[in-house]
Amino acid sequence: MKVLIDELKCTGCSACFNVCPQKCINMLQNEEGFFYPTIDSTNCIDCGACKSVCPVLRDDFADAFNSPVAVAAYNNNRSVIENSSSGGIFTALSEYVISNGGVVYGAAFTDDFNVSHIRVDSIGDIALLKGSKYLQSFLGDALLQVKSDLKSGLKVLFSGTPCQIAGLRSFLKKPYDNLICVDIICHSVPSSLVWQYYLKNAESVIGAEIQQVNFRDKRDNWQQYCMSIKSSSGEYVRKLDENAYMKAFLTGLSTRPSCYSCKFKGQNRGSDITIGDFWGCSDVCPEFVNDRGTSLVLLQTEKGKIIFDCVKNNLNTLMVDHEQALAHNPAYYVAAKPHRNRAEFFSGLASESFDALVERLTLPTAEEIAKLKKNNRPVKRILRKIKRVLHKFIKA
Repeated sequence: MKVLIDELKCTGCSACFNVCPQKCINMLQNEEGFFYPTIDSTNCIDCGACKSVCPVLRDDFADAFNSPVAVAAYNNNRSVIENSSSGGIFTALSEYVISNGGVVYGAAFTDDFNVSHIRVDSIGDIALLKGSKYLQSFLGDALLQVKSDLKSGLKVLFSGTPCQIAGLRSFLKKPYDNLICVDIICHSVPSSLVWQYYLKNAESVIGAEIQQVNFRDKRDNWQQYCMSIKSSSGEYVRKLDENAYMKAFLTGLSTRPSCYSCKFKGQNRGSDITIGDFWGCSDVCPEFVNDRGTSLVLLQTEKGKIIFDCVKNNLNTLMVDHEQALAHNPAYYVAAKPHRNRAEFFSGLASESFDALVERLTLPTAEEIAKLKKNNRPVKRILRKIKRVLHKFIKA
C-alpha cells in the first residue's frame, strides 16, 4: 500500500478518494479509529490526481476577506433555537437554500450513531443535520455528489469543518457561483472509535439500547449545556464538567493528530460563512444575550454577505467588532494541543472503563498543581485584602 501523506498531517477530508480515476484509494480506519487514504499500488497509475487535490499540500483554496464581518445573531423562531446548538443560524441558511430549489450537505447521525455527511433537499430533513456532533464525519463520496449537483446548476450549501471545506474546494479545482460553504469554529475532531467506546459505557449504565443522542442539551441554559443520551428505559445525562467524553475531547486526549497542527485556522479557510457559539456575548454586547443560544456569524466573502442578507429577516442580528468577538473564541485561531497521555489513552480504550480511563489520565501533575497555585496567588492576596477591609468595617 502507498501512503499519500504523513498521518500527522492528513485531515481525512476524502478529496483524494473522490478524485482517483482508478478508484484505487480507500478511506480506512487506523488503530485509533481515524480514517486515512490507502492506495492500492497494483491499480495505481501514478497520475498524481490525489496529490493535486490534497488541501494540506495546497494553499490556494481560500478567498476570504482579510478580516471577517462579525455578527451576533439568533433565530426569530424560538423552537428552532431550542433544537439548535446555539442560535439556529444553520437552519435559517439551509431553509433559504432549499426553498430556492437547492440542496444542503451536512453531518448526520447514522443508525449506529456514527456520523456521516448526507444530502438533503427538503426542509423537513434539515433536522437531521442540526446540532453539534463532536466526532469526525465520514464524507464518503459526498464531494462527487456535490460536484454533480453544482454542474447540474443546483444551488448547494455545504457545511463542515474548515479542513472539509478546504478538501471540497481543492477537489472542485475551480470556483462555483452556486456553491455556498459554511464552516464552524472548530476545536478538533475525535474518532468514531472513541465515541463508540463511550456509547458502550453509557449503554451499560442505561441498561438498554440507545435511541437518541444530544451533544448540546440546553435544558438548563445554552452556556451550561449537557450531553443527554436516551433509551426506552431511561436517560443518561452528564454536564460538561462531568462528561468523560467531552473531557477527553477538550483536553486533546482523543483528537486527530492533524488537528494539533491545523493549517485552516484564522483567515486561511475556504468558507463563505463561519458560524459558532458566541461565548463572549455577555462581555461584547450584554444587551443582546439570549440564554437559549446566541451565534457568532463571521461573513468571510462577498457571497457570504449576500446570502446572509437574504435570511436576516428571520434573525435577530447585531454587528460586532470581530476582534472583540474572537477574543472569546480562541479555537478560531489556535490549534488544539496534544495531551501528554494521548498514547496511553488510545492504548487503554479496550481494557479500561472509559470514564475511569479519562479520569485517571486527566488528573493534574504536581507541576500543574504548583503552577495553578502560583497563578492564583494574586487572587488570594486580593481576597485577603478584601477580608481585612470587611473586618475593619464590621468592627467599626
